[in-house]
Amino acid sequence: MPPKVIQISCGPEGSSAKYLLADNWGRVTKALQERAELSIMESPDDIGSTMKKINPSAVIVIEGGIDRLESRLIAEKSELKAFVQNGGIVLFCGLIASIISKAEFERIFGENGFNVGWTFGRYIGYHAGSDDKKVKGHYGNKVKGNLNRNAEVYINDSLNLQSAQLPDEIDPFRPLVVTVENPAHVLYSVVDPQVMTRAEYNGVGVMSPVGRGFVGFWGDRDNDVAQTVEVISAMLGLPCKKQQ
Repeated sequence: MPPKVIQISCGPEGSSAKYLLADNWGRVTKALQERAELSIMESPDDIGSTMKKINPSAVIVIEGGIDRLESRLIAEKSELKAFVQNGGIVLFCGLIASIISKAEFERIFGENGFNVGWTFGRYIGYHAGSDDKKVKGHYGNKVKGNLNRNAEVYINDSLNLQSAQLPDEIDPFRPLVVTVENPAHVLYSVVDPQVMTRAEYNGVGVMSPVGRGFVGFWGDRDNDVAQTVEVISAMLGLPCKKQQ
C-alpha cells in the first residue's frame, strides 16, 4: 500500500498563485500522485479532521495563503506541530518559497513555531515583491546546490535518504536561501560566490528532526530544475520511482 500524503494548497481564490500552482508545480503534484496516495486540501479549515481521517505519513505545504495557515502552523496546539512531534513529516516548498516574507518565515520556523532556528536568508535573482534592495538582483543570477552528506537526516538515514538516489548537485536555479543555526540541518548547501564566510550555515534545502518527526523546507521558487521532484519526494520519505 502506498504511503499517504496530504498536499495543502491554500492560496486566495482567483489569484495568480492558483495559476502558478498548476503551471509551475503541477509536475510535483503528478509525481506525488504516482508515488503516494495523495489528498489535496485547498482550505486550512479542516486540517485537523482531514489528518485524523487520512492518517498521512507526510504533509506538503506547497502554496501561499500563509495568512490563512499561520495560526494553524505556529499556535501552541497547531495540528501540524503536533503531527510532527508524533512522528510525521511536514515539508514547506513550492510557491511558499516565492511568497513568504521574512517575518512569516521566522514565525513558522522560529521559537514560537517549529523552533529549529532557521531564518530567511536571501533570494537569488530578482524578487519583485521585496522592498529590501539587498535581496534584489539581476534575474539571470543563479546558483547551484550540493548534497550535504553530513546532514543529520542523511547520516542517520531516518528517511532512507541514502538509498533515495538523491542528486549530488542541483542545476543552477533561483532559490530562497535559508540560514540555519545548526549546519547539520542543511541537506543541500548553496554554491554562492557571494557567501565567503560561514557558507555551511546557508542552504537551499534544509531539514531537521522535531520530536519524533521532521520538518523541512525546499527553496526552489520556480520548479525549473529537474532535480526538484526527486528531492521533494525524498524529503517526504517517499520511494524514488525506480523503487516502486
